[in-house]
Amino acid sequence: MGWNHILALALILIAIILFLLRKRYVNNEIWGIIVDVASMVSVIAAIATLIFYNKIAQDPKPTYTPIFTPTYTPTFSPTYTPTLTPSATFTPTPTFTPTAIPLPTITLSVHKPLKGCETSHLYVGDAAYVPPGDGSVSLRPNAEPDLHHATEVAYENETMLIVEGPECKSYLLLWEVITDRGIRDWVPEGNNEGDFFILPLPAINICNKPYTRASILKKDGWAYLPKGEKIQYLYNEPGIQSQTKESIKSGETLKIIEGPICIEDIVWWKAQIVNSGSEGWIAEGDKDSYWFIPLFSPWVQD
Repeated sequence: MGWNHILALALILIAIILFLLRKRYVNNEIWGIIVDVASMVSVIAAIATLIFYNKIAQDPKPTYTPIFTPTYTPTFSPTYTPTLTPSATFTPTPTFTPTAIPLPTITLSVHKPLKGCETSHLYVGDAAYVPPGDGSVSLRPNAEPDLHHATEVAYENETMLIVEGPECKSYLLLWEVITDRGIRDWVPEGNNEGDFFILPLPAINICNKPYTRASILKKDGWAYLPKGEKIQYLYNEPGIQSQTKESIKSGETLKIIEGPICIEDIVWWKAQIVNSGSEGWIAEGDKDSYWFIPLFSPWVQD
């Protein structure tokens, strides 16, 4: 029950009390009128109170609902700035495509190094190759003529340096070689029917002297220092007295970019080491042996 109902009941109670008083105690006419008016006023006021406050109760007060206005708080998103890491410089190993040897053909010299064996075109220190058209030739770890001793093969146009020999086995001449793939094995020069499995590389006598070795390299070609051979050097200028620039280890491949030049009976070429990119001059060999052999084979291994 609300306070409005209590007030209305109080007013009605006053009216009732006034009405009872008039009946019992008020004999004066004027006071009777006053009491009647007061009773009526109390009743009217009670009724008015109930009506007014009921109306107020029926009309609900508006409820204040706060409107939420979001406050914008910026979110910091860091800007990604990539750190540039320099890529390692890749020096590709050249891919060699087997091609016919582009050097001029020369007349082969023939000699008989061992009694009771076949003739030969080769000497220790020479560079030889497997001529195209006849297929590959078998290599074996010892100077044995039988094919069942073979463990490797040399392919057509593959080059090799003659390092030891010859040995005569079953009328066959066998030479110890280092191929342009770094394989050190023995190979028969030919058979007893007059066929030759390997031949000297065609060469040009750059120095024009009979006791100097003719050149077997060529400009824009590739040179290879056979594995197992002694270290050679890259020189600042052609000539043994020139200052050395960098050592060349066995097994290295070089690109011939300039030359040849004959100085002190040695053929010189300007070359670039494939692995390091260094450029300088190399001596092809001396009167006793070639130091570098050309690459005509795609099977060169590091």
